Amino acid sequence: MLGTAFNVRDLATETMNSVSIKEGKVSVEATKNQQKVILTANEKAIYNAVTNELIEEKDLNLNDLAWQRKKLKFQEMAFADVAGAIAQQYQISVTIRNQKMMQCLVNGQYNLTTNVENLLKNISSIYREEVTKLGENNFEITGGSCQ
Repeated sequence: MLGTAFNVRDLATETMNSVSIKEGKVSVEATKNQQKVILTANEKAIYNAVTNELIEEKDLNLNDLAWQRKKLKFQEMAFADVAGAIAQQYQISVTIRNQKMMQCLVNGQYNLTTNVENLLKNISSIYREEVTKLGENNFEITGGSCQ
């Protein structure tokens, strides 16, 4: 480690592990293939335990740190990734039925104290989508248009 503010996500139940850097500099190495990256602010390393691949990418949203700042931030983020970030933070399942909506871009900041159903409805209203609660932790999003 060469710096300070960062987050590590390494759960036994997931095959993708990640390191997100808020500030400073951190070195990340995949020991199985000795692949190494040095990350700085707003960068992320993702390790795929199945393929043993280490990927470096820009992470302007830093939603891996949302649990610390109690906010989700979306900056030119695809709707599919937004739904995924919400699902991860709230530990729910979100299904988007209209495949054309997957790449629609979303911008905004949302408090994690917001009820998840209200949060989904708020974001979905941008593109005139409907949110249906299918069970305690399952939501479906239908309709909508990127225009």
